[in-house]
Amino acid sequence: MNTVEKVNSILKEANISKVNLAKYLGVSRQMVYNYLDGEDLSKMPKDKSKLLFKLLLVEKEEDIDEIIIDDDYLQEVTNKLSS
Repeated sequence: MNTVEKVNSILKEANISKVNLAKYLGVSRQMVYNYLDGEDLSKMPKDKSKLLFKLLLVEKEEDIDEIIIDDDYLQEVTNKLSS
């Protein structure tokens, strides 16, 4: 699973829509689709990728592959998005 697939999997399991992610990142929904269209997050500006990493509770893109998606993790991500 590449990084973008992992991010999409986390978003799906946490029930986070692209619209909600776009609001969190301060971009349009279409930009989110553009960012998440590939194998890595290289299309994302640095400030937006930092926000995404903060939401996903990681420091850098490489850490995304190490995320273990469990109920506690999903709850933390959901709480972070709504705060």
